[in-house]
Amino acid sequence: MKSDMENKEWADEEMSLKQVTKNNPFTVPVSYFEQAGQRILSLIAIEEFNTNNPAQGFTVPANYFDNLSADIQSRINIEAAVEKEQPGFAVPQGYFEQLNSNIQSRVKLEAVNANEQSFAVPEGYFEQLTNNIQSRINLEAAAKADETSFSVPAGYFENLQSQIAARIAVEEAFEAGKPEFTVPDDYFEQLNKSILNKTVNQDMVIRKTIVRKLWASNTFKYATAACLTLIIGAGVFLRQAAAPVTHTHTYLHTELSGVPVNEIEDYLDLRAEGSDPLIENDKQINTDALDANLQDYIELNQ
Repeated sequence: MKSDMENKEWADEEMSLKQVTKNNPFTVPVSYFEQAGQRILSLIAIEEFNTNNPAQGFTVPANYFDNLSADIQSRINIEAAVEKEQPGFAVPQGYFEQLNSNIQSRVKLEAVNANEQSFAVPEGYFEQLTNNIQSRINLEAAAKADETSFSVPAGYFENLQSQIAARIAVEEAFEAGKPEFTVPDDYFEQLNKSILNKTVNQDMVIRKTIVRKLWASNTFKYATAACLTLIIGAGVFLRQAAAPVTHTHTYLHTELSGVPVNEIEDYLDLRAEGSDPLIENDKQINTDALDANLQDYIELNQ
């Protein structure tokens, strides 16, 4: 009894001895020795493969071996969960075979969405996603059941959300571009007074009709003078055009054709003198006086 107490006191005096566990430190995992041979053979095969084919076309992803244990454990947990019977819940066929690729795709999409700050989903989108998908399935089933009753264009539902968003953006742009309607200052305060002044308080104003005299207009005077001038000028022109031409020299032989030549020669011998001026061609001949003189001469000589 005393020796045991001394041993305990001796252990309390040395702090390093307190850190040593009382359990057996030389323990191994369960079935370690049973699986040791298989592991050793696997490692030998891997080393031989690496020795014969050093880095020839075979590479593993970065941190593959560091995450290998966690990946294997996750896979074991997933398979164990799948093997358990869970009534009322079933996964689609090939779900776990495509799970890795689906997870990678979802991770890439989330990374892209995290980088793109301009895109955002509506509020409550994911909460209503299941109902929207179910509604879409019901609509497609109804459309296939009765195709003759109603049909939508190809790709209608795929582009429906973008079309609605575009239509909203267009309407907002139109509403923003419309000029606002403004009224003058104090318009509504003076509206009642203006209506009363134009209806009840309006004085009867007698407007005198303006009478314009046509004869007193300068334009009418000028037009009248121009018309009179035109009429007078036209009358003078027509009178000159209708006046007969006096042929003083042309018809002289006609008048003298009935007088004998001998009598004309005797008349000229008796009356003609050297001092008599010659008749110029540009002067008119008094045929009446000439005829009278010839007639008197003929009567005297008969």
